[in-house]
Amino acid sequence: MTSNKIFLLGFSLLILIIFYYLFNSNSVSLWGDELWTLHKLDFSYSDLFYPGTLGDPNYPTKIIFFKVLSDLTSGPSPEFLVYGNIISIFFILAGMHILRTYLSMSQIILFIMILFSSEHFIRNFLEIGAYGMIMGISVLFSACFVKSIIFEDNSNFGLTIISGMFLSIWHPFSGLFVCSVFFILFLNESRALKKTIYLIGFIVPILFLFTYSIKFADGNQTFHVDLSWRRLRNLIGFMIPASFLGVLIFINHKKIDLNLKRFLIALMPIIISALIILAFSIFRQPIFQATYFMSFFPLFCFSLVILSDQLNQGIKFLTLASCLISVLFLYGPRALLPQSNFQAIIQDSHNLGCINAPIFFNNTTDKKLNQNMQETYQFASNHYSPDFQRPIRDYDFVLTNIQKIMMNNPECNIFGISGQKKQDVFKEEIEAFFQRNKPNQSSILVKSKLVDNCYKEGCGMTWFFERSID
Repeated sequence: MTSNKIFLLGFSLLILIIFYYLFNSNSVSLWGDELWTLHKLDFSYSDLFYPGTLGDPNYPTKIIFFKVLSDLTSGPSPEFLVYGNIISIFFILAGMHILRTYLSMSQIILFIMILFSSEHFIRNFLEIGAYGMIMGISVLFSACFVKSIIFEDNSNFGLTIISGMFLSIWHPFSGLFVCSVFFILFLNESRALKKTIYLIGFIVPILFLFTYSIKFADGNQTFHVDLSWRRLRNLIGFMIPASFLGVLIFINHKKIDLNLKRFLIALMPIIISALIILAFSIFRQPIFQATYFMSFFPLFCFSLVILSDQLNQGIKFLTLASCLISVLFLYGPRALLPQSNFQAIIQDSHNLGCINAPIFFNNTTDKKLNQNMQETYQFASNHYSPDFQRPIRDYDFVLTNIQKIMMNNPECNIFGISGQKKQDVFKEEIEAFFQRNKPNQSSILVKSKLVDNCYKEGCGMTWFFERSID
């Protein structure tokens, strides 16, 4: 068997494994962002288009997309709605078609390998969110950009504009990427009409940002993340095969004969965007997490496969091995674990003995974020416990009235749940609350339990309150 046949066999095996994990991940519990999106499907289209309705930095595009899909298919289950993201595969295929005369079949296969063998694809592609569509549209848009800048073929000018505009309305970081690309194309273009169109294309994502998002990026850290090396580690960890190929290219860079100036121009959208993100994070508030790299990831992958074409065949096999190892031992198993196991949280806490018993969900003090938590809980309880839903009350209310609540619900012992975010409920703090506010409640035993398939507190916990037996 020739080396090419062995490589194709390995590639076929990799694709089978990836799609096995991808489609089995659909049986995993919906997590907070998905539940929040589904909750917003009850909004009217006019409300979704109206700026400020969501009260959140995210664009309404993903909600409108799934609402249209739900209306067209008579409101099927969320497990069916996620397959709307399969539309994105056609954008990926269109991107491959655009570059068919410039990339060899070996390069196209390598691109698919490192794109699909990532956390971005296996965990985020089939979820009720924006990232599945972002990946597909970004492949198409990046293919047009690569064709124009690296291969100096501007025959897809119209498609570049259309795909860029479409990509920019899904997420603020997608808009940033589109602006950076249009800025480079504007500088690289000599004709006045096309420069004007690129300038308009540059302005539209900015207007969209200021219309729907920027007013909610007010320095409030509650909605965002910290600026740390852990974020960079997670970014690399989300795309290990692509990062590994990048290291191999760097080691063998002397063997590459390429117009480096033009290649660096092709990478400038990522570089410009990274500098803007860093500056905003330092001077306003941290805004970056690994999943946000989804918009930039296809261009990064295209750049790697173009650079690697002049290297020996062993590079392809090493990259294939890294893909198989990463999918089998990291991304695949992670995709089958819930990010927040709302299904188990709701089903464990909604037993018949607790039908009317109030329950708290996290100890969230921020008003906006607490509203987000409550909306998420409401949809989760309706979805995973259709027969009845327990009334949700604030953390302080439940603790202050715990004796009365326990007396009125003698067959119930779960009066709190936590998850979806960094843990903010602790046994020691509950006991301290009892000592400080209700000394006669100090005899109540407090216990917590991670729900099934959860291995960290932020995934999901139930909180038990029982009277101690003297």
